[in-house]
Amino acid sequence: MFGYVRPLRAELRVKTLEQYQAGYCGLCRTLGKSFGFAARFTVSYDLLFLYLLLSGVQDPAERERCRCPARPWRCRACDADSDALRYAASLNVILTWEKLGDSAKDERGLKRLAARLGRLALKRAYRKAAAQEPDFAARCRDQMETIWNLEAAKEPSMDRHADAFAQILRLASVWFSEPELRRPVEELLGHVGRYLYLVDALEDLPKDAKKERFNPLILRFSVRNGQLGDEDKAYLLLSIRQSLNRAAAALELLPLKGGEEILHNIIYLGLPAVLQSVAEGSFRKRQKRMRSGT
Repeated sequence: MFGYVRPLRAELRVKTLEQYQAGYCGLCRTLGKSFGFAARFTVSYDLLFLYLLLSGVQDPAERERCRCPARPWRCRACDADSDALRYAASLNVILTWEKLGDSAKDERGLKRLAARLGRLALKRAYRKAAAQEPDFAARCRDQMETIWNLEAAKEPSMDRHADAFAQILRLASVWFSEPELRRPVEELLGHVGRYLYLVDALEDLPKDAKKERFNPLILRFSVRNGQLGDEDKAYLLLSIRQSLNRAAAALELLPLKGGEEILHNIIYLGLPAVLQSVAEGSFRKRQKRMRSGT
């Protein structure tokens, strides 16, 4: 359910792209320092967005130089350690733990084994993160059980499934004690969470239909050969775009001090672009081309 919250890089200025990469490197380094080297493999673009959102209402983060384990011969700019980074890192570990648990429940064969091994490697990190953010960890677990119960009951309403997942991201808004900040952040994260769930369901639809696995879209729409009909797909895309519009409206209520360009790029350009590429079936191909540099 993660990996879909990305900027449209082609529309970023060099300075803003450097800011984005410094945040990513800062989150990765904090994961390693706080939870061990294995935790660095869980670094997520989605939790990077959360960090950028948390830090966006604060003064711009200080920068440091750090070495990337993947390229130890290079020094890179990274955001200095901060409360916002540590909070995002803790939630990154907790959400990854729950995602692996969901995969271990749903997958078969080698993928199920990989999820279980991933959980084993992350067990100590999860315990530490859950101790640091016990309320989030407990409520996240409750929401995952709600999602599993809805799946077991074969609830046909895709909104009930999506909203149950969205509630997990809404919980992150407790970082803010001020109601004027917490309320728009809760609204924004809730709609981004709904977007995440439904986009993931749309991308997984062909393989879920083939393997006869649960997918809320199969219960909600008429699916043939793993595909939605034109009208059903148009309805689903309209529903997701409405969530993106409400997330954008919530973003405009925040008194951002830094990171306006990157946050606006993600909400207004990046998320719609990812949605379109998932709908076209080209999202993973584009990501492979980006990693290969072709």
